[in-house]
Amino acid sequence: MSDADEQADGRAPVRAGRLRRWGRVLRWTAAVCLAGTVLLLAVPAGGTPLVLGSHVPRTWHLALLLALVGTVAAPVGWVCGACARDRGAPAGDRRWFVRWPVNVAKGALLVLGWGAAVLHVLTGTISTYWVLDPPSADGCRVVVREVSFLLVGWGEVWLLPDGALRPTEVAGYTADDGYAPVSRGTATLTWTGETAELVLTGTPDQPVVQDGTTFDCAALD
Repeated sequence: MSDADEQADGRAPVRAGRLRRWGRVLRWTAAVCLAGTVLLLAVPAGGTPLVLGSHVPRTWHLALLLALVGTVAAPVGWVCGACARDRGAPAGDRRWFVRWPVNVAKGALLVLGWGAAVLHVLTGTISTYWVLDPPSADGCRVVVREVSFLLVGWGEVWLLPDGALRPTEVAGYTADDGYAPVSRGTATLTWTGETAELVLTGTPDQPVVQDGTTFDCAALD
Protein backbone atom coordinates (compact mmCIF):
# COMPACT_ATOMS: atom_id res chain seq x y z
CA MET A 1 0.00 0.00 0.00
CA SER A 2 1.36 3.45 -0.92
CA ASP A 3 1.79 6.34 1.51
CA ALA A 4 -1.14 8.07 -0.13
CA ASP A 5 -3.36 5.04 0.52
CA GLU A 6 -2.21 4.94 4.13
CA GLN A 7 -3.04 8.61 4.51
CA ALA A 8 -6.45 7.99 3.00
CA ASP A 9 -7.42 5.21 5.41
CA GLY A 10 -5.97 7.04 8.44
CA ARG A 11 -3.26 4.52 9.27
CA ALA A 12 -0.23 6.68 8.41
CA PRO A 13 -0.32 8.78 11.63
CA VAL A 14 -0.58 5.62 13.72
CA ARG A 15 2.36 3.98 11.97
CA ALA A 16 4.35 7.20 12.08
CA GLY A 17 3.84 7.44 15.83
CA ARG A 18 4.83 3.81 16.31
CA LEU A 19 7.99 4.23 14.22
CA ARG A 20 8.88 7.42 16.05
CA ARG A 21 8.59 5.65 19.42
CA TRP A 22 10.72 2.75 18.20
CA GLY A 23 13.33 5.18 16.90
CA ARG A 24 13.47 6.94 20.25
CA VAL A 25 13.74 3.64 22.16
CA LEU A 26 16.54 2.40 19.90
CA ARG A 27 18.50 5.65 20.16
CA TRP A 28 18.25 5.58 23.95
CA THR A 29 19.25 1.91 23.91
CA ALA A 30 22.35 2.81 21.91
CA ALA A 31 23.25 5.61 24.32
CA VAL A 32 22.78 3.42 27.42
CA CYS A 33 24.78 0.52 25.96
CA LEU A 34 27.71 2.70 24.89
CA ALA A 35 27.72 4.56 28.20
CA GLY A 36 27.57 1.21 30.01
CA THR A 37 30.68 0.09 28.15
CA VAL A 38 32.54 3.10 29.57
CA LEU A 39 31.13 2.63 33.08
CA LEU A 40 32.30 -1.00 33.12
CA LEU A 41 35.86 0.32 33.31
CA ALA A 42 35.16 0.86 37.01
CA VAL A 43 34.85 -2.93 37.53
CA PRO A 44 38.16 -4.35 38.83
CA ALA A 45 39.74 -6.63 36.22
CA GLY A 46 41.29 -9.03 38.73
CA GLY A 47 38.62 -9.23 41.43
CA THR A 48 36.99 -12.35 42.82
CA PRO A 49 35.41 -14.09 39.83
CA LEU A 50 31.81 -15.22 39.49
CA VAL A 51 31.72 -18.94 38.64
CA LEU A 52 28.63 -20.39 36.95
CA GLY A 53 29.09 -24.13 36.67
CA SER A 54 32.27 -24.58 34.67
CA HIS A 55 32.16 -21.08 33.18
CA VAL A 56 33.56 -17.78 34.45
CA PRO A 57 31.78 -14.79 32.84
CA ARG A 58 34.20 -12.08 31.76
CA THR A 59 33.67 -8.32 31.87
CA TRP A 60 35.16 -7.86 28.41
CA HIS A 61 32.53 -10.18 26.92
CA LEU A 62 29.77 -7.91 28.27
CA ALA A 63 31.61 -4.75 27.19
CA LEU A 64 32.00 -6.00 23.64
CA LEU A 65 28.34 -7.06 23.51
CA LEU A 66 27.19 -3.63 24.75
CA ALA A 67 29.35 -1.86 22.17
CA LEU A 68 27.97 -4.00 19.35
CA VAL A 69 24.34 -3.55 20.45
CA GLY A 70 24.82 0.21 20.80
CA THR A 71 26.46 0.48 17.38
CA VAL A 72 23.64 -1.45 15.69
CA ALA A 73 20.79 0.20 17.59
CA ALA A 74 21.87 3.76 16.71
CA PRO A 75 21.51 3.55 12.88
CA VAL A 76 18.39 1.38 13.12
CA GLY A 77 16.84 4.02 15.37
CA TRP A 78 17.77 6.72 12.87
CA VAL A 79 16.10 4.74 10.04
CA CYS A 80 12.94 4.35 12.14
CA GLY A 81 12.90 8.09 12.77
CA ALA A 82 13.37 8.85 9.06
CA CYS A 83 10.52 6.48 8.13
CA ALA A 84 8.32 8.14 10.75
CA ARG A 85 9.00 11.59 9.26
CA ASP A 86 8.16 10.26 5.79
CA ARG A 87 4.76 9.25 7.17
CA GLY A 88 4.07 12.67 8.64
CA ALA A 89 5.62 12.55 12.11
CA PRO A 90 7.04 15.91 13.24
CA ALA A 91 10.77 16.37 12.80
CA GLY A 92 13.03 17.02 15.76
CA ASP A 93 14.51 20.38 16.64
CA ARG A 94 16.42 21.61 13.57
CA ARG A 95 18.10 24.63 15.16
CA TRP A 96 21.85 24.37 14.65
CA PHE A 97 22.75 25.24 18.25
CA VAL A 98 20.64 22.27 19.37
CA ARG A 99 21.43 19.79 16.58
CA TRP A 100 25.21 20.24 16.50
CA PRO A 101 25.91 19.64 20.22
CA VAL A 102 23.63 16.59 20.15
CA ASN A 103 25.42 15.15 17.12
CA VAL A 104 28.84 15.86 18.66
CA ALA A 105 27.74 14.13 21.87
CA LYS A 106 26.54 11.10 19.91
CA GLY A 107 29.85 10.87 18.04
CA ALA A 108 31.85 11.26 21.25
CA LEU A 109 29.81 8.56 22.96
CA LEU A 110 30.42 6.18 20.06
CA VAL A 111 34.18 6.83 20.14
CA LEU A 112 34.38 6.54 23.94
CA GLY A 113 32.24 3.39 23.94
CA TRP A 114 34.41 1.60 21.40
CA GLY A 115 37.60 2.90 23.01
CA ALA A 116 36.45 1.42 26.31
CA ALA A 117 35.48 -1.85 24.60
CA VAL A 118 38.94 -2.17 23.03
CA LEU A 119 40.55 -1.47 26.41
CA HIS A 120 38.37 -4.14 28.02
CA VAL A 121 39.44 -6.66 25.38
CA LEU A 122 43.14 -5.80 25.72
CA THR A 123 43.12 -6.08 29.51
CA GLY A 124 40.75 -9.04 29.63
CA THR A 125 42.37 -11.35 27.12
CA ILE A 126 45.73 -11.45 28.92
CA SER A 127 44.07 -13.54 31.64
CA THR A 128 42.30 -16.89 31.43
CA TYR A 129 40.14 -18.64 34.03
CA TRP A 130 40.02 -22.41 34.36
CA VAL A 131 37.57 -24.46 36.44
CA LEU A 132 39.59 -27.65 36.82
CA ASP A 133 38.38 -31.23 36.70
CA PRO A 134 37.83 -33.38 38.59
CA PRO A 135 35.85 -31.90 41.50
CA SER A 136 36.08 -33.44 44.96
CA ALA A 137 33.61 -36.06 46.14
CA ASP A 138 31.53 -33.29 47.74
CA GLY A 139 31.68 -31.10 44.63
CA CYS A 140 34.44 -28.66 45.58
CA ARG A 141 36.23 -27.21 42.56
CA VAL A 142 39.63 -25.65 41.95
CA VAL A 143 39.67 -22.44 39.90
CA VAL A 144 42.87 -21.03 38.43
CA ARG A 145 43.39 -17.58 36.94
CA GLU A 146 46.35 -17.43 34.57
CA VAL A 147 47.85 -14.11 33.51
CA SER A 148 50.35 -14.07 30.66
CA PHE A 149 51.72 -10.71 29.55
CA LEU A 150 54.87 -10.40 27.44
CA LEU A 151 57.66 -12.07 29.48
CA VAL A 152 55.74 -12.13 32.77
CA GLY A 153 53.34 -14.78 34.03
CA TRP A 154 51.46 -15.14 37.29
CA GLY A 155 48.17 -16.42 38.61
CA GLU A 156 45.90 -17.22 41.51
CA VAL A 157 44.43 -20.48 42.80
CA TRP A 158 40.90 -20.47 44.22
CA LEU A 159 38.67 -23.02 45.94
CA LEU A 160 34.96 -23.10 45.16
CA PRO A 161 32.80 -25.18 47.55
CA ASP A 162 29.78 -26.92 46.08
CA GLY A 163 26.85 -24.50 45.66
CA ALA A 164 29.00 -21.37 45.96
CA LEU A 165 29.31 -18.77 43.20
CA ARG A 166 32.35 -16.87 44.50
CA PRO A 167 35.55 -18.83 45.18
CA THR A 168 38.11 -18.18 47.90
CA GLU A 169 41.71 -17.43 46.96
CA VAL A 170 44.12 -19.87 48.61
CA ALA A 171 47.42 -19.54 46.72
CA GLY A 172 49.24 -18.12 43.74
CA TYR A 173 52.18 -18.70 41.45
CA THR A 174 54.67 -16.92 39.24
CA ALA A 175 56.15 -18.09 35.94
CA ASP A 176 58.95 -16.99 33.65
CA ASP A 177 58.33 -15.78 30.10
CA GLY A 178 54.57 -15.62 30.58
CA TYR A 179 54.28 -19.39 30.89
CA ALA A 180 50.71 -20.57 31.55
CA PRO A 181 50.83 -24.04 33.15
CA VAL A 182 47.14 -24.95 32.91
CA SER A 183 46.85 -23.79 29.29
CA ARG A 184 50.05 -25.72 28.46
CA GLY A 185 48.75 -28.89 30.10
CA THR A 186 51.39 -29.03 32.85
CA ALA A 187 49.00 -28.87 35.81
CA THR A 188 48.10 -31.93 37.90
CA LEU A 189 45.12 -31.99 40.28
CA THR A 190 44.40 -34.83 42.70
CA TRP A 191 42.03 -35.10 45.66
CA THR A 192 42.34 -36.82 49.01
CA GLY A 193 38.92 -36.44 50.52
CA GLU A 194 38.27 -32.69 50.42
CA THR A 195 41.95 -31.79 50.22
CA ALA A 196 43.22 -30.78 46.78
CA GLU A 197 46.80 -31.14 45.66
CA LEU A 198 47.52 -28.93 42.66
CA VAL A 199 50.99 -29.11 41.15
CA LEU A 200 51.87 -26.56 38.49
CA THR A 201 55.06 -27.28 36.60
CA GLY A 202 56.89 -25.45 33.85
CA THR A 203 59.95 -26.19 31.78
CA PRO A 204 63.66 -25.86 32.56
CA ASP A 205 63.69 -22.51 30.77
CA GLN A 206 60.27 -21.42 32.04
CA PRO A 207 59.96 -22.52 35.67
CA VAL A 208 56.81 -22.10 37.73
CA VAL A 209 57.04 -21.19 41.42
CA GLN A 210 54.00 -21.87 43.64
CA ASP A 211 53.37 -20.55 47.13
CA GLY A 212 51.31 -23.63 48.04
CA THR A 213 50.23 -26.94 46.56
CA THR A 214 47.78 -28.47 49.08
CA PHE A 215 44.44 -26.86 49.92
CA ASP A 216 41.65 -28.03 52.23
CA CYS A 217 38.18 -27.25 50.97
CA ALA A 218 36.59 -28.40 54.22
CA ALA A 219 38.46 -25.64 56.06
CA LEU A 220 36.42 -23.04 54.17
CA ASP A 221 33.12 -24.11 55.78
